[in-house]
Amino acid sequence: MGGDLSTRAKLYDYMAKVPERRAEALAGLQRAHQEFPMHHQFCALLANLLAEEGRVGEGWDVHTTTLRRSHSNIWKLLWVEPKRRNPNMYVRLVPRATKNGFMLSTELPLGAAELHIRPSIHAYSQYQELKVSLEWPHGRIEVPLSAEALDGISLIDGVYRITSERPMIKFAKIREVRTKIGILAHDRLKLTIKGVGGPVPSPEMARYGRRHRPALRSIAGERGDAAMTALVNIASEDALLGLSSRFYWCSEGSDFSSKRMLPADLATKKTTDGANFTSEIDVDVTANRVRFDLPDVPNASWQITIFELHTSEGIIHLNAQTPHAMVRLELVDGFYRASGNDSYLVYRLGKEVKLKSVRVSGIIR
Repeated sequence: MGGDLSTRAKLYDYMAKVPERRAEALAGLQRAHQEFPMHHQFCALLANLLAEEGRVGEGWDVHTTTLRRSHSNIWKLLWVEPKRRNPNMYVRLVPRATKNGFMLSTELPLGAAELHIRPSIHAYSQYQELKVSLEWPHGRIEVPLSAEALDGISLIDGVYRITSERPMIKFAKIREVRTKIGILAHDRLKLTIKGVGGPVPSPEMARYGRRHRPALRSIAGERGDAAMTALVNIASEDALLGLSSRFYWCSEGSDFSSKRMLPADLATKKTTDGANFTSEIDVDVTANRVRFDLPDVPNASWQITIFELHTSEGIIHLNAQTPHAMVRLELVDGFYRASGNDSYLVYRLGKEVKLKSVRVSGIIR
């Protein structure tokens, strides 16, 4: 079903680009959103189409509907019992709301060899705390959440953020844990998960809020809706989180291409008027030119304060404000501002150098 819905969404997206079928696409997306209000792809396409029609407030309302409806609070416990004919088992779980978050407890099946916890699908959330514990008749332990256990959940500066529509917490070696700790085969294990935090805007809602922030603040004022103003501000700030970019290199006689490219994730930390960012990329290549792409963030300005190339001979400090070329960018008061998608900076190094790693840091506002 999910694949069918995505195909349907792409069809409406193509139709919207054809003037003669634009109204048909809009009507189709409105029906699809009513039928599947938690589907983020329908939501984003409909909201953007409404905004293009000058109906920015209605587009925001579409996003807020999806934000409310996507948090069903239904989690799943999935496990594998190798001795069963059908080894893949699951049960639905409903967390109990607490003052600042939730708590979920359940007994684990005795025969479980692998265990996965799936938070609510389609529900983007952020937790300042996310603790997992196991209890049995004669003991209790806290279970650390390693990066390997988190799928679709990021951990940055101690904050857990659900970044996927289908996140997962994996405990692949539950039997080994029982044996190592000395838990008897007939001892029941009780799993408890406690979280402090809650729902946050989806990435699509965050980008919409940032792109249309002045208009949305004005609409909120006209409506006398202080909660809308607050949510618009939160969404606009969240658009600066979870960013990724690309780093390219090439040598004499070659050019930039996907074969000479590495993804560059940006670690961001909110400030009062934007965010600080850092990207560190490990490479092992020879190059005489490099290129750094700026993430596509609506209405964002970028100041690069550090651009270091760590080479076999030492560190090359590039002057971020004097690139050899800048594409779809303008530099105003020390900040780069994109004038379109796929904007980037190019630097010539003067000679072939052996690159070991790259570090780029700066400010987004």
